[in-house]
Amino acid sequence: MNIGAGIGVGFSNPREEPFFEYQESQACENGSDVTPIINNPGGTFSASPAGLSINSSTGVIDVSASTVGTYTVTYSIGPTTDTITILPADNSSFSYSASSFRQNASNPAPTITGLVGGVFSAPTGIIFADSGTNTNSSSGIINLAASTVGGPYTITYTTTGNCPTSSTFDVTVQVALSITYSAAAFCEDGGNTAAPTVVGDPGSGTFAATPAGLTINSSNGVINTDTSVSGDNNPYTVTYTASTGETATTQVTIKNLPTIVITPNPSLSVCDGSSATLTASGGVSYLWSTGENTAEITVNSSATYSVTGTGSNGCQNTASAAFTVNPLPTISISAS
Repeated sequence: MNIGAGIGVGFSNPREEPFFEYQESQACENGSDVTPIINNPGGTFSASPAGLSINSSTGVIDVSASTVGTYTVTYSIGPTTDTITILPADNSSFSYSASSFRQNASNPAPTITGLVGGVFSAPTGIIFADSGTNTNSSSGIINLAASTVGGPYTITYTTTGNCPTSSTFDVTVQVALSITYSAAAFCEDGGNTAAPTVVGDPGSGTFAATPAGLTINSSNGVINTDTSVSGDNNPYTVTYTASTGETATTQVTIKNLPTIVITPNPSLSVCDGSSATLTASGGVSYLWSTGENTAEITVNSSATYSVTGTGSNGCQNTASAAFTVNPLPTISISAS
């Protein structure tokens, strides 16, 4: 008996594997080389159009040596074909307006000339304004005041497109340019003692002051307080201009000296056995050459008395007076 007669038996054909294939349909020109899966070895590879760098024996594609475009790869067994596209690397170019910034300058933002939407990072010492750290910044704006003086720091921008790339730019953070004097105000008799301190520049710049009236050395910034015009409520603005063209300013006031006056009572000349009162005015406190610190002293011997008075602005001035005690006359009586 033919048990198979009249009975239809069906068998499904197994899925045919391609003779070769690439697991990726796209590859970045800045990525890793692409290697095919070869199911039937022994064939050779070719590609069209021209521009794809492919090993004819192994089918390995050198993406860095290939030209961006779409290619058809043919394997001689079969023949079998597959398609692969070489994508261009993202353009990650960017820059800042300068390579060096002062800590007190405006926070610099980068100019992205490549693909936008990437992420900025930097070494420790740089703080980005949006992230508050040195990484994961989408804006790339540097918070100069929060960053550490130093560098150069290498800022890195990494794209997030199909074929990410990174570019770098070096930035140095400089200390803020500043000029200061040892005090905000000086008495007008202070002499050439008001010398400035400049931070952030070797001191090769120049000094100037406004308005007119302040005697200042344009090379070293020393103020001659003796010859400057004083005014308690009229500060001068001193400007330092660095060799780079940057400027820093501060204000200085030349304070008035108090006018100290000694008034005698009854006079600066008395007879022996009498005394006089010397009264100082024009200040808020006094120190006499006798060591007394009152406004009024009593004297009864010939000498030059001086008093140093301190004004309400802290400045001092001195006045003196010559006091004379005259001897009594010798009186004689004669009779005839």
